[in-house]
Amino acid sequence: MLTRKRFEDLHSELIDTPVLSVYIDGGEADQTKRGEWSQRLAAATQGALEQANGSGANGSTDLRSAIDTLEAELKAQGGVKLAQGWVGFIADSTLRYGEAQPMRLPTAVQWQRGMLLSPYLPVLELNPPVVVALLDRERSRILTYQKANLSETATLTVDRTLDDLSDIGVMKSAHATTGVRGATGRDTAQRSLKSESERLLQVTRDAVTEAAVPDGGIIIGGTAEAAAILQSRLPEPLRDQSVLGSGLTIEMSDPEILESLDTLMPEVRSRRYARMLDGIIESSHDGGKGALGWNATLEAIKSNAADTLLVSREFIDNRTADAEELVGPALLHGTHVALLEGASGERLEDVGDGVGARLRFSRQD
Repeated sequence: MLTRKRFEDLHSELIDTPVLSVYIDGGEADQTKRGEWSQRLAAATQGALEQANGSGANGSTDLRSAIDTLEAELKAQGGVKLAQGWVGFIADSTLRYGEAQPMRLPTAVQWQRGMLLSPYLPVLELNPPVVVALLDRERSRILTYQKANLSETATLTVDRTLDDLSDIGVMKSAHATTGVRGATGRDTAQRSLKSESERLLQVTRDAVTEAAVPDGGIIIGGTAEAAAILQSRLPEPLRDQSVLGSGLTIEMSDPEILESLDTLMPEVRSRRYARMLDGIIESSHDGGKGALGWNATLEAIKSNAADTLLVSREFIDNRTADAEELVGPALLHGTHVALLEGASGERLEDVGDGVGARLRFSRQD
C-alpha cells in the first residue's frame, strides 16, 4: 500500500497525464463468490470505454491499451483475493502503481487527466499505528496494529511471588505460595493478588502510553472491568482517542483479533479527529480557524488557507466528483486530508454537509 507521501508525490507526477485509475472490491470472504470481482471490473471498464467513446475524444485507443496493461498485471498477480481490494494507476500503458490492499474498496474505473484520489483515503488512514491492549486481572498483552498487520510488543503477567513486574515482554509463570493455611492464608493471597493486579494495571498503562502516537489510536479489550479501569487511567488526550472493544478477549488468536479490529477501526478513526472537529465547529462561527460546508471549504482549499481538510466517508462515496475537487488541490498544497467515519463522520454531515477545514490562520487576520 502507498504511504501518504508516495500517494501525494504520484498525484503530483500524473496530474496532467491521462491516467486509468482502478479500484477493485475483492468481495466478502465467501468462497462461493470467488471471482465475482472480475465481473464487477468488466462492467466498470466497459462503462469507462463507453464514456470515452461518447465524449468524442481521441483517447479511446490509449484507454484500450491501458486496460490491456491492467488485465495483464492482474493475471500476473493472480487476481484479487476475497475480503481485500486492489488499486492501480496506469499512465502511458505503464503500470505506475498496482497492488492488493488490506481492505475492501468500492469498484471504480476512471479514465481522466490525473488520478482518481478520494477512494484511496480509507487506505491512507490505516498508516498511523493503533495500540491494542488486552487485559484481565492476571495478564495483559500490548500489540500494535498498522497497515492491517498485528505485532505483539509486550506480554505482562501477575507474579504471585511478588517478584518485580517491570520485565515487559517476558512471560512470567504465576504460582501459589506454599506453607500458608486457613482463612488468614487465603486473605493474604487475595490481598497479594489484588496488589499485583494493581501493579499490572499500572505497568500496562505505562506501556500503552509509551507506545501510543498522536495520530494513531488505542483499542482496549479483555474483561469489561479491567478494560474500563485502564481507559479511565490513561492521560486525557489518549483517553479521548481510545475505544473499548467489547468483543476482544485476551485469549483470542491473532487472526481472531484482526477480524474484530476490522469492525472497530471506523470508531478509532472517528475518535482520532473528534477533538479537531469540535474546534472547527466552534471557530467557524466567530471568524476563527474553521470552515464548514461546501462553499467555505472550497474557498479555503482554492486559496491554500487550509491546514487540514476533513471529508466524511458518506461524502466521498456519494459525491465523488465534488470530493475530487477538494482532495486534489489539497494534496498539491500539502494540506492534510482526513477521512471521518463513525460518529465524527455523521456529525460532519450534520454541521457541514460532509466537509470542513481547519485553517492555517484566522479569517479575521
